[in-house]
Amino acid sequence: MIAITILGAVLTAIYSSWSAIVRAAKVGLDSAARMQRTRMAMRCLVDSLMCAQMFGANWDFYSFDADTSSDFGFLSFVARLPVSFPESGLFGDQVLRRVTFQVENSQDGRNQLVMYQMPLLAETNSMQKPFQIVLARDISQFTLDFWGSQTNDWSSEWRFTNQIPKLVRVTLGYGKGYASESDDICTRVVAMSSIVVPPAYQNAGGPGGNVPPPGMTGGSNLPPGIATGPPGSRGFRDSQSGGSGRVR
Repeated sequence: MIAITILGAVLTAIYSSWSAIVRAAKVGLDSAARMQRTRMAMRCLVDSLMCAQMFGANWDFYSFDADTSSDFGFLSFVARLPVSFPESGLFGDQVLRRVTFQVENSQDGRNQLVMYQMPLLAETNSMQKPFQIVLARDISQFTLDFWGSQTNDWSSEWRFTNQIPKLVRVTLGYGKGYASESDDICTRVVAMSSIVVPPAYQNAGGPGGNVPPPGMTGGSNLPPGIATGPPGSRGFRDSQSGGSGRVR
C-alpha cells in the first residue's frame, strides 16, 4: 500500500509537470502567432500607404477614403504595389490596385482585420469581387490619425478625399475585450512619400495636353487651384459632401 501510494504521488507530480509544460507551450505559441500577425498586418498597412498614388484628373478612381466615426477605423486608397506585397501574384501585371482595410466580425464572433484588393481598371466591374485576406484576429482597436498641415496637430478625421495626408498614424490593439483591455498595442507613423499628380503634369505631352507652367514643381499635396479653405471653395471635396465614401 505504501509503494502504491508513493507511485501515485509520483505519477501525479509527473502529470502536473507535463500539464504545466503543455499550457506554457500553448501560451508561447499563441503569443508568437499573435506577434507574427501583428507584424504582418502592420507591414501591409505601412507598405501600402507608402505606395499610395493619386492623379488629380481622375479623383473618382483615386479617392483617399478614411472613416473614423465608428468603433474601428476604415481606410481605402489606391496604391502601386510591389511584387512582394501579399497575394500580388494573383493580379499579374495589375500593380495599381485599390486597397481597403476594415474590421469585420468572423463567424465565431471575433473581430478581425481584413484587407481587400481590387485592380483599379476592374473597379467598375460589379461581377468581380475584391480579393480578401484576414491580416489579424482578436482586434480590439484600429484607429487612424492624420497630421493636419494647417493645424500642425493630429486629427482623427480626414475629410479631404482628393488629398493625400502627409503623415498617418496607425494603431492596432489586440485582445478579446475593449480597446482599454488590449493585450498588445502597436502604433506606427507613416510618412506618405506620394503627392497628388496635378492634371497639368498628367496631361502633358498627350493629345490636347498642356506643358506645366514655369515654377510648378509639384512639391505640394494639392494641384494648382485646389483650395483648402471652407466648404464651397474651389476644389473642396470631403467624405460628407461629394466624397466617394466607403468602397466595399
